[in-house]
Amino acid sequence: MFNRIVFFNHFHRGDLFTHKEFVREIKKSLKNVDYEYWHFNHPKVNLDLQIPLTGVPKVPKNHLFYRHEDTLLINTWIGVHSQIFNECGGVNLQSLSRSWTTIYETINSLFNVNLVTYNDITKYLPTVNYSFFNLESIEVYLKQRSSQKKVLICNGIPMSGQSFQSSMEAEIQEFALKYKDIDFICTKKFNCSIPNICFTDEIIADKEEYTYKTPWNDRSLNNCDLNEISYLSTKCDMIIGKNSGPFVFCETYNNLMDSTKKIISFSRGERESMSNGIDKKCDYHLVTDHSPDNIKYIIERELNKL
Repeated sequence: MFNRIVFFNHFHRGDLFTHKEFVREIKKSLKNVDYEYWHFNHPKVNLDLQIPLTGVPKVPKNHLFYRHEDTLLINTWIGVHSQIFNECGGVNLQSLSRSWTTIYETINSLFNVNLVTYNDITKYLPTVNYSFFNLESIEVYLKQRSSQKKVLICNGIPMSGQSFQSSMEAEIQEFALKYKDIDFICTKKFNCSIPNICFTDEIIADKEEYTYKTPWNDRSLNNCDLNEISYLSTKCDMIIGKNSGPFVFCETYNNLMDSTKKIISFSRGERESMSNGIDKKCDYHLVTDHSPDNIKYIIERELNKL
């Protein structure tokens, strides 16, 4: 008899975010079970799931389940379902729904419950309970800059090669000088004194450091403001990203189903997008041509529509 479930994942922050609604469903169905998570990332990544981070993965990454005495260990990494991942073309709701159907079937057999995945897979678009996070400094910024339209640009370097490497520094500065009624909010900092360019680490009061070392040796993960960035994105008119990092935390149900929102995703392939194949309400543009001229053209075209 199992009375403890340990979710584990060997990979990055986005890998922990995309499946969180499936985990919520398990928690709803199995209430008399203790839950833990093992991963290498900051505890704030999925804080609103209220599953304690108790350590790093102590089992290999290449199996879906491990069983140890009264504990069932579940691998939440989509890549362990290699056939599904390849057939569906990457991390999207189709691949996630199929992979978690497999997980649910095993849980049903072991715990005598009846977990099933919804036919309407938009129910699994990630959500965030922002009440678990400190948003006061964001509210101050929004009040001070209430007259400005806002564009959030997730301009960091993708860790898994999903998109181009440039921080778009020159293009962003050119846009800011041309569109003075728009605040351009960037997630990756660069030297700049243009008043309508600002950076998320200037807006978000994230002081909760967590000292550890990831296998990929990214010391920047000592802090984690991704959920706060996600909240800020709900207040922006346009979101621009590269299908990684902060942008993944902005591909939430609320944003994708907001008909007033514009989203531009510079990604290497449509099937790798969380929103692939679903009925989005936002004005969504997935762009695979990452030549500098096209990047500039697409962004300026949409800025002119704000």
